[in-house]
Amino acid sequence: MNYCWTTFYVKDLQRSVSFYQEVLGLEIRSKFHTGDATEIVMLGKENATLVELVCNQKLVVSTSCLSMGFEVEGTLEETMEQLKQKGIPVIRGPISPVPSMKFLFIKDPDGVEIQLVQHVRQPE
Repeated sequence: MNYCWTTFYVKDLQRSVSFYQEVLGLEIRSKFHTGDATEIVMLGKENATLVELVCNQKLVVSTSCLSMGFEVEGTLEETMEQLKQKGIPVIRGPISPVPSMKFLFIKDPDGVEIQLVQHVRQPE
C-alpha cells in the first residue's frame, strides 16, 4: 500500500493554494469541481504524497489538532530568510532535539501547523 494524500478542508481555496505553492513549493497536480459546489486542488511534487485542498463554503473548517511536516531543500536558516521575505512568521523554533535534525513551525492560512525540517549530516 502507498500513502497517497492528506486532505485539508480550507476556507479560501486560492489563498491556501498560493501558500502551498509559494511557501512550500508544491505544484498543482490536478484541479476540479464536484457536483455540489466543492472545489478540489491536489498539490505536490512528482511521485510524492499529495496535499488535497477541499473548499466547500458549507463545511466548518477545524484545524486544532493537525500538523504536517516537510523537509527543506536547503538549510533551515535559508528557509527562515525566505519565510521572513514572504511575511510568514515562525511560531516555534528553530528546535534541535538531536544533532542530526533541526526544525521550526509555521501555520498555513487555515491554522494547520507546518513543521519544516532540516536533516543535518553528521561528520563521519
